[in-house]
Amino acid sequence: MASGCALDEDEALQAGHSHTLYVTYNTYLYDLAGNRINGTSRGFTASGVEDTTIPVVTDTSLPDGSIDVAVNSRFVFSTDEALSDSCLDRVSLLSGGVPVAASVALGADRRTITVTPDVALSTGADYSLSLDGLCDYAGNALVTTVLSFTTAASGAADTTGPVLQAIVPASNATDVAVTSTVTITYDEALSLLTALW
Repeated sequence: MASGCALDEDEALQAGHSHTLYVTYNTYLYDLAGNRINGTSRGFTASGVEDTTIPVVTDTSLPDGSIDVAVNSRFVFSTDEALSDSCLDRVSLLSGGVPVAASVALGADRRTITVTPDVALSTGADYSLSLDGLCDYAGNALVTTVLSFTTAASGAADTTGPVLQAIVPASNATDVAVTSTVTITYDEALSLLTALW
């Protein structure tokens, strides 16, 4: 289990300057087992411009209103800028307005969040995924976003990958117009995030 703390500066950081944070081996910071912290330092450079832009959800793994969602699904969304760990508790999975236990993980790119229910979801049930107040490093909060979906009637976990059904134009087709749309069809819905290419 990780733990963190936030440091609030009395004054704004100097724009465009490099800053270093030193955490030293001392007698004040211990873990739960009584071990002292190890010393470390981290450097960063402050931007020359104040960030007042709110993060925006750019992609989600399922469209709002999806039906027949597998009971073992995980939900992924991405934003247009890096998010702060301090606001991750603002992601909620709900069923009938009641919170559903789920883990929330911020990806290494700090723009992708994965929500994984702790147990299989109920069959044929309505759920909503609420993103209310996620924020960037400057504290700018995302506009509330709610995605609703309904789980499949089957309680069976989806453990089989999608199977290709068709590709248009057909293999070895000739004289295909340069303005043609290439269509690929699978036997089940794909995550919208993986379908981006």
